[in-house]
Amino acid sequence: MITAGVDAPVLTRDVSAAVCHLADRPLRVGDRVLLRHTTRTVQAIVKDLAGAAELAVNDLGRPCARPSRSRSTTTRSPAAPALSS
Repeated sequence: MITAGVDAPVLTRDVSAAVCHLADRPLRVGDRVLLRHTTRTVQAIVKDLAGAAELAVNDLGRPCARPSRSRSTTTRSPAAPALSS
């Protein structure tokens, strides 16, 4: 990414996104959730709800969550090749 020095992104472990909460149970700070980006799914803990006490069904919000360091919860088929790093 090419940016000016003042616009450089900040390195953080937290993930924040605009969401519409669809679960029947309200989302609260401290709840454990699953985050998915493309094919990778990881566990995370909700750290902040941008000023809201909770998100109920169909509420729009911007929660902030911290992914765990544990392994991905995705599974791959036995025929799929393993990725090397």
